Parts: sequence; structure tokens; C-alpha cells
Amino acid sequence: MALSAEWKRTVDDGVANKQWNAYDQLIQSETTQYNKRFSGSPNFVSLNWLLFKAIVWVESGGPKNPAWTTRPMQIGNPGDPGYEALLYGKEATRLIMSDQLKTDIKGNINEPELNIRAGIAYALNRMALSEIRSVDDLADHTVRLYTVARGDSLYQIA
Repeated sequence: MALSAEWKRTVDDGVANKQWNAYDQLIQSETTQYNKRFSGSPNFVSLNWLLFKAIVWVESGGPKNPAWTTRPMQIGNPGDPGYEALLYGKEATRLIMSDQLKTDIKGNINEPELNIRAGIAYALNRMALSEIRSVDDLADHTVRLYTVARGDSLYQIA
């Protein structure tokens, strides 16, 4: 299969045009912070910042695309579940995001630096291996009754 001329031009532009490197320092800083924060976690694999640089390139389409200067990682676009998950602490986002990012994302998600930080956090959320675990509260001896309704699942009841 031959590569398209447009794809080749985009790659050539990415090599020659220094604008493609505009977010390198930010991406490196974010991945370094996550690597430090999660390095002691079981099975954590150190993050390579170039993975997120590639995601920014693909998601934004590069410096010639308007998304490059607003939402390079597309977080907050209509229909995208990422921003809502971050805002409301859904999935594992509340465990992954720093306290600072939790505060910052309530602002303008169209700032490219914040959009990239949020995008990295959401990507890590999606990459995380997590489990739901039931933990008894030994101090709570309350007996609870629940009437199972049609359509209930064990997950909903728990």
C-alpha cells in the first residue's frame, strides 16, 4: 500500500516546521510529573512523552489547523466524553488528575496548554487498569434492605 502524497507532505512539514514542536516542553513536563507521581504504583510503565506528542499531532492536525491553537487534544468538543469525565470525576479521573488540574479544567478548555494537560489526563484514565472492589465498613453495622426491581443488575444493587 502506497502512502498518500498528502500524508507525506504532512510528515515532511512535521520534520521541517518548528511549529510542530510548540508543545514539546509542556508535554514533557506533564509526563515527567505523572512518571514521578505513579512510579511507585504496581505495574506502572513509565510514560514516553513522544506518545502524547503524536496524539497531539493526530488529534489537532498540526499547526495549520485551527484546533492547534484552541483544542489540540480535542477535549471539550461536542460529543466528546473526556471533558465531562474530568469535570465530574468519572471513571478513574479523580485518581489520575492533580488537584491543580481539577481546579484548572473548570476554566477555559480552549486554551491549548490546558487542553493538552486535560487530554493527557483523560488518555491516562482510559489507559489505566482499574477494578471495582467492595470493601466492608467495619464500623457500620446498619442492616439495609433493598427490593430488587425489574432490570436491576448486581452492579446496580451493590
